[in-house]
Amino acid sequence: MVNPDLVAVAQQLPRVRYLVTGASGFVGSHVAKALAAAGHRVSGAGRNPYSVPLEVEGVEFARVDLAQPENVESLVADADVVIHSAALATPWGRADEYESSCVVATRNLVAACRERRLRFVHVSSTAIHFDYQDARNLTEGSPIAAPFSCEYARAKNAAETVVNELTGDEFVPVIIRARAVFGPGDNALLPRILAASDAGRLRPVGSAETETDLTYIDNLVLALLLAINSDTADHLFTITNGEPVRLWPLLEDVVWRIRGSQLKRPVPRWLGLFAARMMEWQHRLFRLPGEPQLTRYTAGLLSTTKTFDISAARSQLGYEPIVSIRDGIERTVEALTQTNESDAEATVGLRLFTTGYTSSKAHLAERGGDYRTTIRFHAMIGVIEHPEHGLTLFDTGYGPRFFDATQRWPYRLYRMLTPVVTSEKLTAVAVLKRAGIDPSDIRRIVLSHLHGDHTCGLHDFPEADVILLQRCWEQSAHLKGFAAVRRATLPDLIPDFGSRLCLIRHLHDPGFGPFKATHDLFGDGSVRLVDLSGHADGQCGILLQTEHNGVPRRRLLAADSAWTSATLRDNLPLTLPFRLLAASTREATATKEKLTRLWNDFPDTEIILTHCPEIAERYGFDQQLEAAEGDAGGKGT
Repeated sequence: MVNPDLVAVAQQLPRVRYLVTGASGFVGSHVAKALAAAGHRVSGAGRNPYSVPLEVEGVEFARVDLAQPENVESLVADADVVIHSAALATPWGRADEYESSCVVATRNLVAACRERRLRFVHVSSTAIHFDYQDARNLTEGSPIAAPFSCEYARAKNAAETVVNELTGDEFVPVIIRARAVFGPGDNALLPRILAASDAGRLRPVGSAETETDLTYIDNLVLALLLAINSDTADHLFTITNGEPVRLWPLLEDVVWRIRGSQLKRPVPRWLGLFAARMMEWQHRLFRLPGEPQLTRYTAGLLSTTKTFDISAARSQLGYEPIVSIRDGIERTVEALTQTNESDAEATVGLRLFTTGYTSSKAHLAERGGDYRTTIRFHAMIGVIEHPEHGLTLFDTGYGPRFFDATQRWPYRLYRMLTPVVTSEKLTAVAVLKRAGIDPSDIRRIVLSHLHGDHTCGLHDFPEADVILLQRCWEQSAHLKGFAAVRRATLPDLIPDFGSRLCLIRHLHDPGFGPFKATHDLFGDGSVRLVDLSGHADGQCGILLQTEHNGVPRRRLLAADSAWTSATLRDNLPLTLPFRLLAASTREATATKEKLTRLWNDFPDTEIILTHCPEIAERYGFDQQLEAAEGDAGGKGT
């Protein structure tokens, strides 16, 4: 729900067309929602339409790359006011990525807005001041850091320079420098802190007396709304909550309230910075995926006192924070601990199919299984039908491309360990056609993870969006050789998705049962992603709201969280082969325990494991194989 105080301010703005860039991100989505809640016509631009479901908020979303000038020209054609918050907002990345998303995009957008004399508000960052030195009451005129602390800070300063260079008498943009923004939907600050706590590696860096300024998201949105109508001579303002806090005691309290865990023993500042530098070197030297566990910039932010003077914003914009730090923390904690276990009004249809199988002895799949019994591990796919958003495919299963991808060594080892039975008649596209589904009607694919038995059909859906958790992509997509085989990934099966790739960085929506958070894909509760990490880094499942004979029924597509339903039902330990294949035995065990709790606490929720023989029997997978040989339809319901 949008803060009523923000709605009241937004209602005083001119009734014109608003464009918010970066609308699929943290800041931009909150700005777009506030404007839409006030009844304005709002367009949102971003790269990922699935990170925040803005359409249910009344925001028209356009997927666009702002680094392409021709895209920008058409984007601003119908706009009167532009709030530019698009940027790569992470402490770690390649210089060319920051240059494209921050500098080039800003240059294109400012040039187009200047030509049309549009009102332009630019979101910048106080990171440009960060120099690892304690300082208080910094103003807009305080020195810019030299050298910059990271590529992000360099790019944000370069973007400001672009805006200033194109400022003139008839085009006077407003620049808002934001400081450490937090709140519901935050992708940077608290998620990293909580992830470190969950991994058991969160240690305070430096002194408990370190002070810093923070900014609750509603206060930043307020400043941006005020800037739209600003007619002051100055056009540069720093925004914070205006109440510096002792950082580590605050974070300790937040972690305790959300996770119930305590921080580890603190480390001296010099040691934290040294460890961060070593992690960065290791990442560069070995070209490791993702970002280091700790960057030097992050370690510096957490151990350096930096506060800012916001008197200019107060006197010239009329800015006064509407949410205190204390209330902001309360709202954030509430959002991060909220659950929603009620039935959604919207329901979806689900059909399940097999694309082939490999075989295994039962005792390798399930603790206590019969040594003499061989079972089939079907590679299941699911078709989800939403009344408004059409068809979504869950995984793409096996297919003959598996054999092509495992011809060369060391990938042939994968084929030797898992003898696969599949054919052209069992590919995802062939299965869909037999079921009366046009493969071109598949709008999106949700990948549980990138193992070969889930990705063989990806090349057959060249127009579909591909959705998966960012951690899964970063840890698996670029593996080659034995590292790929170790993680059951076959590089030849993974296309270059380009702009179709839609990564979900963090799950921000209310949890369900034992799951702390979900990601509501369409904003109506019918399709919710859950984190099932363990078998693979960033493995995800889908919690669906379906119905059976008019009665609401939840179904969880749980991918490879376990290999048999009995493992969950009887709370059996994971087998040795499962643990050996798992990316993290600790996480795999934790996920299995969550699913066992779900099984017991929500007995009406059907947990559908991709390879489970009980699921194969329930949905007639063996009959589907026989039907494929006769080119007839399968059960699949």
